Amino acid sequence: TSPAHRHAAAMRSFAAGTYGDPIKKYDEYLDKHPAHKNAAKARVTRVHALLAETYKQKNWDETIVRAQTYLPKLAEDDSVDLEPLREDLKIMLPNSALAMARRATLEETKSGLIEQLEQAKQAKALVDNRVYIPNSKRKQALVAKILDDIDEEIAKGDGLIRKQADFEQALTRIESFRDQGETDNAFAEYNQLIRTYGDLRANDQLQAEMRLVSEQEVKLVKPVEAGVTTSSTLRSSPIQSTIVLASTTGTPISTLTGEVVPVLADGAVYGIDIGDGSVKWRLFTGYQTNIQPMTVNADHVLVSDPTHHDLMLLNSRDGTPVWRDEIGEPFLEPQVVDQSIYLTTESGKLLRMDLKSGEVLACVRIPQRANVPMVVSPRTGLVIQPGFYSNIYLLSAEDLGCRDVFYLGHNRGSISVPPVVCNNMILVPVNQSGVCDLNILRTGEEGKDMQMVQRIRRVT
Repeated sequence: TSPAHRHAAAMRSFAAGTYGDPIKKYDEYLDKHPAHKNAAKARVTRVHALLAETYKQKNWDETIVRAQTYLPKLAEDDSVDLEPLREDLKIMLPNSALAMARRATLEETKSGLIEQLEQAKQAKALVDNRVYIPNSKRKQALVAKILDDIDEEIAKGDGLIRKQADFEQALTRIESFRDQGETDNAFAEYNQLIRTYGDLRANDQLQAEMRLVSEQEVKLVKPVEAGVTTSSTLRSSPIQSTIVLASTTGTPISTLTGEVVPVLADGAVYGIDIGDGSVKWRLFTGYQTNIQPMTVNADHVLVSDPTHHDLMLLNSRDGTPVWRDEIGEPFLEPQVVDQSIYLTTESGKLLRMDLKSGEVLACVRIPQRANVPMVVSPRTGLVIQPGFYSNIYLLSAEDLGCRDVFYLGHNRGSISVPPVVCNNMILVPVNQSGVCDLNILRTGEEGKDMQMVQRIRRVT
């Protein structure tokens, strides 16, 4: 068989789109006739067939391996014309590199991601070679889109590697802080991590570690000195007396005459007789007062003074004090259960006080600040105190001893109203970017082993 016939047979086979046979025919032709006039063209078409064979099979790795093996040799051969091959190289090489990059970003292990991303970068080095894909072809819309996608996927892979490294380093620091009892630093490290990588909030390993940090916080809820001073008089004022001018309309209700209710208006608490509407007394507490006065029994009201950080029990009929506690720091709305007052300060101090005397019966501090008051469950004998972030604290209603700390994982300040307690179920609403997640928790025996029952997402 003449060289021309061998070459023609190889060309027909290649044109038919079956690549194994033309590869064999080109090998025979070039082996027997390496100096024939069509040999240079045959060398190019043979490589073309080799690449097309694995590309058609979607064997991206082998396509790139063959390109790395054969294209440099063709590029060094001055006798060949690569232009016929470039028409397919502009598609085969970028698509192979893109597939490898996308596969790398789906790799679940860090070592696998690093290895496969490196292979994708090596493939991209071929794509970036202007000898194989010149600028005139790189500017074509389809090719340019693929090239941009390659860059995007490789950047994504690099980001995943950085993310994994940051995660591992943060987890190590969190574990170290936990071991040292520095839970505030552990939570700070956690918050910084999820601010950068929000999806890590759902990471099982991270959640498990943060639960351990929360358990460590049980030991950090400790009794402290309340620092509360109790007095039987109101604070002295340069104003010796005031006159309240008020007008009433309508007919008095004789059966209600003598019943006085407290009303907060314009920075002052007024004692209003609901039978005839008369003002029985007035106490100025400051225009920033936002805690409503509370009727605790038929004869007494509980009044908060945020200006001086005072909590007062007053006679409802005339406003005279029974006692006044100087709390000494900002506090939240008090809760009254039976003969006890439960008070949360913004710094995270929890107090139980005697209703009759104002005496502090128990005082502990949680290891973070608070922005909503505690809630008491008389049936279970538990106090539920949401932390400013991450944790829900369960304490004994008697001595405020910590029974359990549940890691809810909420963001700072995202719980803006107290939980709702129903038997041993606790409903905790958490604000999330314009919507609310309703978390339903359940306490175990003796207030331990709190568990998540259900999370109703995106309640609007």
